[in-house]
Amino acid sequence: DQVCKDYDTLWQKRNRISNSKIIVIMIFKIILSDRCQGLSINLLEFWDSCEKKDIKLPQKKSVSASSFCESRQKVSEDIFKDINRTLLENWNKKRSLPLWLGHRVYAVDGSRVNIPQELIKFGFKIYDEERRHYPQGLLSCLYDVLSKTVYDFDFVSHMNERKCALNHLEILEPNDVVIFDRGYFNYLLLHEFDKKGVHAIFRLQEGSVNKHIEAFIKSSRTDEIIEYIPSGAVISDLKKQGYFLKPKPITLRLIKHTIKGEIYLYGTTLSGEQYPANCFFDLYHERWSIEELYKISKRIVDIEEFHSKKERGVKQEIYAHLLLVNLSRFFEFDAQNSLPPMNQEDKEKCIKFNFYKFFNPTSMFNINFKNCILVVGYYIENLFLGTYEKIK
Repeated sequence: DQVCKDYDTLWQKRNRISNSKIIVIMIFKIILSDRCQGLSINLLEFWDSCEKKDIKLPQKKSVSASSFCESRQKVSEDIFKDINRTLLENWNKKRSLPLWLGHRVYAVDGSRVNIPQELIKFGFKIYDEERRHYPQGLLSCLYDVLSKTVYDFDFVSHMNERKCALNHLEILEPNDVVIFDRGYFNYLLLHEFDKKGVHAIFRLQEGSVNKHIEAFIKSSRTDEIIEYIPSGAVISDLKKQGYFLKPKPITLRLIKHTIKGEIYLYGTTLSGEQYPANCFFDLYHERWSIEELYKISKRIVDIEEFHSKKERGVKQEIYAHLLLVNLSRFFEFDAQNSLPPMNQEDKEKCIKFNFYKFFNPTSMFNINFKNCILVVGYYIENLFLGTYEKIK
């Protein structure tokens, strides 16, 4: 309520039927609807749904599609980021969330998203004109792999995942742990994360790396701590990009193991007896949950079926679907605690086969997340328009 009221003051010069809250709810409804269904039909269905649920709207008759389109262009897409941040702060205060050895654990990753051709005039590009017909943007997320919630997100016209990762750093706190896939490791990220006290786990690529790392790869050693010092060429290249760093050696732990003939190489700022080398493979495996997030985005919510053909409208729909995922996770997380408890025999089986590595095993049942999203989407107007008693 408060976030929407704050945004009203930024764009409303007089009282309007389509205030920020109505626009936010309507965008949720739009992303859950069939793309072939026109906006006028969506608006009529929303007004009809509110009437059936005894939710009072500012007027009995639906606003026109043209009026809604004009209003939504005045509301910044950042409203979804601010609502998400506020909800997460509240959720963190009221829930005992899972940790790994006392750390919150995040993954950072990006995904290319096909967008309408009209966005070319907003700076988006077709990156492979021989095989692609649509421009693309980069969706980058900071994802808590233990609670499966999105803590930060951005949609940009460039394809620089490292640059997005630096922006996510603003959300992180000292002692957090962030897992990066191959392609992210460079001195700038290592320097900035170390400077803030945020631990990083990079999966490293063979080739084009520091000579000390190359020597470690060729050796028989599987766990070693080095002082990582960037070369002059690296510092010079960073200056060209506008980053004027004073190079300093950074303690970097290198870990290597082989699985089915493939070498897995990690670089991390975590060191000490409490972090045995064999724990990093399991922890890196948890990064897969951010891939599951993008699967939800593209298969369940069908993120690339945009209704808007303007940059702000596209960003609103992308950010709204991530907020919807988080809202559904909140309900899933609490509902999981109300399921029948696991008996001792099943609990021992889970521990034996390494299920629930980071969660305490509580139930043998899993909630269908696709259904969870649909249920939360159906009641979204109840959640935002105040009929809380009925929701209970």
